[in-house]
Amino acid sequence: MFFNDVEQEVIDGILVDKRIELLDESGNIVYQIDAEGELILDAEDNPIPVLTTIPVASALSTNGAKPSGDFFELFQQGSHQGRLSIHELKLISEWLDIGGQYYNTPFHQEEE
Repeated sequence: MFFNDVEQEVIDGILVDKRIELLDESGNIVYQIDAEGELILDAEDNPIPVLTTIPVASALSTNGAKPSGDFFELFQQGSHQGRLSIHELKLISEWLDIGGQYYNTPFHQEEE
């Protein structure tokens, strides 16, 4: 949630990147071509579209809760309204304000 990613979907119980047909600047489907510029056809002699992923912007920022406002709007007045209590939202807000750390002990050292 801190980094840009791509949209995903579950197909036959497996989480995969969602892929859609690539469109050119005129809105036409782009098809696969070979080294000579000829269309590549499938087994039924149909052209094969070029597929691309759908980018998804990050929802949270380690710069704090204020730059993550879009995330909080989902839970306050958007599609996720009522799914988190005000206390849970406050906890997430405070966590973001300390940079989204995994721990809050400045002297914590990983064991090797």
